[in-house]
Amino acid sequence: MKNYHSIGKVIFAILAVCCFLWIIFQSREFFTKELFTSKIVSVEVLLCLLLMPLNWALEAYKIYSLSYGEVSFFQSIKAVLKGLSFSFFTPFGLGSYIGRSIQQRINQSSIIVQISFISSIMQTAISILFGIVALKYLSQSISNSWIQQMIQYGFFTIVVLCLISIILYFYFEQFQIYILDFIRKFWHVQSIRFAQFSLFDLSKLFIICSIRYAVYVFQFVVLLNLFEYFDFITMLSIACIIYCIQSLIYLPSTVNAVARGALLAFIFSLYMMPESDAYRVSWLLFWINIAIPTIIGFIYLIIDSKENLYEKISVR
Repeated sequence: MKNYHSIGKVIFAILAVCCFLWIIFQSREFFTKELFTSKIVSVEVLLCLLLMPLNWALEAYKIYSLSYGEVSFFQSIKAVLKGLSFSFFTPFGLGSYIGRSIQQRINQSSIIVQISFISSIMQTAISILFGIVALKYLSQSISNSWIQQMIQYGFFTIVVLCLISIILYFYFEQFQIYILDFIRKFWHVQSIRFAQFSLFDLSKLFIICSIRYAVYVFQFVVLLNLFEYFDFITMLSIACIIYCIQSLIYLPSTVNAVARGALLAFIFSLYMMPESDAYRVSWLLFWINIAIPTIIGFIYLIIDSKENLYEKISVR
């Protein structure tokens, strides 16, 4: 078993290093000396950097708030950052759940995963809702068949989400009990305590998700403003649309940065703007919002791994 743990750590470290080298190689061509002197050293980038801790602190506060003190705020912060380090190279958001749940007690892991799952659904629903509204606004200034199709699919999605929300509002507690009983019986996990959330908990979670959404959309808008191509409403719409599309496609963080750049470049091309600037904005946002917290997450993983090792040695 020890050998498997050691091999797993080595593979994880190799993957992490490879991913960082890959993103450095991918992004280096967009960060010229001129860009560093004229754009990166600016109030906009500084503001975006200052908002980054708030963004992830809000994500951690969801876990702390809904666990009612069972997981401390500092533990929640560490769990979120560890989740980022795992999602750096794992698809479908799986790495986030794995990273958040490891190096925790079993009940804490269970609660963290449950809160993260519900939070992810709610955050996605908010992204879709605002993204479709933004698409509708942008379609007034751009005549493009792709955008029109997206709007049609989007409004259908909103109708479905509204129906699901209404059903959950009236039958959430009964539905929750049924699901938990099914999990216990089917997977034989009586030892794991499942959290049960009230409508008040969900309302609180929705407010936190909305505030966090506003924070990271504003970060995107601030960086778009570096190049002064669009008015504020257009920049806001672009950010909402891109987050809407990305929320529907779960990719590893490294690939997500390229995908966001490609989407932004496509929108820039519709306005006859330089596509290279779209990639610059995307990579800047990636380094500020993902790469820096991911590095901190890796550090926490190493520190906690050593602490667990020392605890085992002392017990022996």
